[in-house]
Parts: sequence; structure tokens; C-alpha cells
Amino acid sequence: MKQFHCKICGQTWKTEEEDKSTTVYSDGICSNCLKGERLMIDIALIGYGYWGTKLKGYIEDNGNFNIKRICRSKDNLSEVWGDKSISAVVIATPNHTHYEITRQALISGKHVLVEKPLALEWKQCLELAELAAKSNLILSVEYTHTFSRALRMASRMAREGIGTLLGGDMSVRHLGRFGGGSVYWLLGSHMLSILSMFVPLDKLTYRKHDIVVY
Repeated sequence: MKQFHCKICGQTWKTEEEDKSTTVYSDGICSNCLKGERLMIDIALIGYGYWGTKLKGYIEDNGNFNIKRICRSKDNLSEVWGDKSISAVVIATPNHTHYEITRQALISGKHVLVEKPLALEWKQCLELAELAAKSNLILSVEYTHTFSRALRMASRMAREGIGTLLGGDMSVRHLGRFGGGSVYWLLGSHMLSILSMFVPLDKLTYRKHDIVVY
């Protein structure tokens, strides 16, 4: 039986027409969400450091999620994996732990939102994407700017034909906190995530020009 994930509530719905209570419309939104009857989704927040505490606030403000468990990366997560009522996890742990925690979450049948990077090796990223697809689970990387309402509106306007996109210019003026690592790893990935909202990344050519001001 083919299934579909509602892009608002994240629940899995049957696509069979006769099941009127679980109708999924072509735009990927289930009938409950279209009617405003959203479900409360139990989730686990794994990682409660600088960014994890911010995500907790965003999740609580959303109103559609109940944080059932808050864990740290070094905790024993077996209770999270075995809890059938938890349908999704949000991962905000140190970078080197993302791959293994995400992998275990997917194996346990949980939808995943994980802060960037998804993994430290591109082959691991492909493995996780394939695992999510085979398990019919949502795997999303939390590139912060892609959740911006203004950028989403601009992306939609571009898709709807306001004109031909000829080029773009991006700069970083507020560097924020650094936990070590390359500036391209930490900030360049955000720029690429924004570009991907407007054009396919594999269709672009790139040129890097560094300006260092003392």
C-alpha cells in the first residue's frame, strides 16, 4: 500500500480514496491539517546545549508537538528508540554524533530533523537518505534559513515566474558563534541551502573570493 507523509503534521497517511478520514491531497497536506484539526505529535529532543535549548523554544511555540523526552548525546537512548508513541526526534548534538544517532532513529522507525551537518562523510549522508526512503520516513536537515518565511515567499515568487534568475550575490556580515572548523563548513553550507531554494545546485558554477579585514 502506498503511503504519504503530510508536510505539515508529518503523519503517515493512506492514499486509498475510500479511506475518507485519511485523505491526502495532491499538495501533500492531509485532510485533518486542511481542516485545522492538527494532531499532537510526541517527539524526543536529543541534545540540549546552545542550539538544543533554542529548538526547544521553537517546538513549544509551534503547538503541534509534545516534547515527551529530552536527552543528551551521551545518554542511553534505547528508551527513546523503544517508545512507540514517539514518532519523531529532533537531533541537536555534537556534529560527530549526528550520523549514528540519525541512523538509529531511522532504524527505530522515527522521523528525523537533525541540525547540520547530516554526517561528516558524504557516503554516510547517502546511506541515511536511502535508509529513510526505504523506511518511508522523513529525514530533514535543519538548515535554519530555509525555514524563513521571507525566503520561502521569495522562492515561491521565483517559481511562479516573476522573471528569469540570472545570478545572485550573498555575503555574511554576522558571523555568530564558532565551535571550531572551517568557515565554509559552518557558514558556506547555509549559503548553499538558500541557493537550493531558487536553483538546482548541480546546475551552478562557483567562484570563491575571500576578503579578510583586520
